[in-house]
Amino acid sequence: MRIRKRHMAPLIHPLTLLMITMLMFTGCAECDRRAEIEVSNKFDILSNSDVPDTWPKGFWRHHTIDDSSLGADGTRFGDINGDGLLDITTPWEQGGIVRVYINPGNKGLKDPWPQVTAGEVGDPEDSFFVDLDGDGHLDVVSACEGKTQSMFVHWAPTDRSKLLNPAAWTTKPIPFNSDAVRWMYAFAMQIDGKAGVDIVAASKYALQIDGKAGIEDSAVLGWFQSPENSRDMASWRRHRLLLGTWFMTLRPSDIDKDGDLDIVTVEEKGPYLAKGYQGKELGVIWYENPAR
Repeated sequence: MRIRKRHMAPLIHPLTLLMITMLMFTGCAECDRRAEIEVSNKFDILSNSDVPDTWPKGFWRHHTIDDSSLGADGTRFGDINGDGLLDITTPWEQGGIVRVYINPGNKGLKDPWPQVTAGEVGDPEDSFFVDLDGDGHLDVVSACEGKTQSMFVHWAPTDRSKLLNPAAWTTKPIPFNSDAVRWMYAFAMQIDGKAGVDIVAASKYALQIDGKAGIEDSAVLGWFQSPENSRDMASWRRHRLLLGTWFMTLRPSDIDKDGDLDIVTVEEKGPYLAKGYQGKELGVIWYENPAR
């Protein structure tokens, strides 16, 4: 499966680049301080309204959803309980937990949200909602870096009244052979048109691992192929698409409007350059789906 690489930087509006930069730095997992998840009541980021061209006037007020762990590393949205409101999943990297937050509605939106620890895993860098087994209930997938270097599925209870019961969740790893893959970001996408939804994931190059030199091909963009029975974890298969350096963000999007989803990435420069990328420009890039 060959994909074409296209640089998008000339197409990005300066404000968009600024926001990408802010998101990259505010999502830094190396901070040792207590982190908070914040929402604004000046601009409803939980709605599907159009994004304005200018910043709203006045100060943005922040409301803490949860500050009980360490290293909150990004937020992803989905309606896990079917009430029409967007809920949140967040990995706490230094805390070693993946949580789900249930949107309480307008009356409780500014207070700490009801939450559940969907799973305890090491070094979670990313998490997202997806109905992985097609049973009509959203589950959570987490991507881990550090020394854990694995992907996990947190199977949600089918009884929605038990969503806030951590004992009702089941965490299983997606097994694969890897010397060192520090997973940074992932999302669900149908790749092969077979079985259930697949998982696209990307990692960063590890400069050192337990004091040893990093492995040059550890920074990869690839996908995990779902078997017919997605709960059969041993039957998942990993496929490498290409080498990279340090993937920060991934997005599925039909960039060329040809009817299939491409992949948009943000890739960092710096000393974490995989073999074959020395001297090459990185940044905001889209990879063209070869299906058409």
